[in-house]
Amino acid sequence: MKHSWSARDIIRLYKIDRTKTSIYRDESEKIIPLAQRVKRGKTLCRLWNTSDLPAIGKKYGFLSPSSICRVISVYSPKGGVLKSTFAFNFARILALNGISVLVIGLDVQGTISTNLKTSEESLENLNQIKDVIGLYEAYKFQKDIKFNIESSIQCSSLPNLKFIPESSNLVLLEQKIRDESRREQVLNKLINPLKKRFDAIIFDNSPNWNFLIQNSLVAATDVVCPIACDIETYRSLTQNIEMINDFKDKMELEWKNFILISTKLERTKISTQIEAQYKTLFPDFITACSIRSAVKGQESSLDKVSVIEYDSESSLAEDYYSVIKDVWNRINKD
Repeated sequence: MKHSWSARDIIRLYKIDRTKTSIYRDESEKIIPLAQRVKRGKTLCRLWNTSDLPAIGKKYGFLSPSSICRVISVYSPKGGVLKSTFAFNFARILALNGISVLVIGLDVQGTISTNLKTSEESLENLNQIKDVIGLYEAYKFQKDIKFNIESSIQCSSLPNLKFIPESSNLVLLEQKIRDESRREQVLNKLINPLKKRFDAIIFDNSPNWNFLIQNSLVAATDVVCPIACDIETYRSLTQNIEMINDFKDKMELEWKNFILISTKLERTKISTQIEAQYKTLFPDFITACSIRSAVKGQESSLDKVSVIEYDSESSLAEDYYSVIKDVWNRINKD
């Protein structure tokens, strides 16, 4: 992970038409955080930490802050479509722009929690293993005044990006929800106290239809659905969207947006034909830009940073800049 950022790095990251001198002037006037002075040879260089980026993003960011909390469910009934990868990049890029974000993992594979953790546990014996406090515990002890959902929130490397990690107990939570009288409202009730604290709450769902997914769709103000430009996704897309729409109608939900994002675009004839067909079938819902398949996506995930932090000038970063601007502008439109 990149830990220090120069003025030139900041200009590239936020794609701003500024000079290094103007960045230094803003720092001197305390418009942005003070940089560390690091000696390189005979010169003192100004470098900012990664934790300074959200405050810098409030000044130079390309995404507008939200006036109310947006609850966004990232869901696709088909696995392998970059769902968790997109949710991670979306959350991190929002945070880089000074927007306060909470990610809630609902996929027992735990991909997004792994990417958001600041460090990996190094265990030498069983006694060092600690229980993960997550949604199940928040649900189980919700009537205990000493414990609330705040206790399950963990920190990432960005101060305004928090997350509630997945655990194997999500299976238990799903079973408990089955017995509730208003079972589709359980998660909405749990997260309600958090809506005043965060600008965006993002659910990263598993692809398997269950009560947790239904809860996230009921709680959502907006739904984002990544769809891969491959044959298997294309074959199942119509019936999958029909299933989501049937649930929406049954529950009488009014999402502000239902957004489709073409992902895993390849430089092949069939992949580009599928992308074109998606845009023909769903012109009002799909983003103008697609996210292509690229090694840098895997590399940035391994480095636990967004694609734009990893390489802001790559073609994949350009995809994410365009797609996330489009998605957030739709969601954040009053």
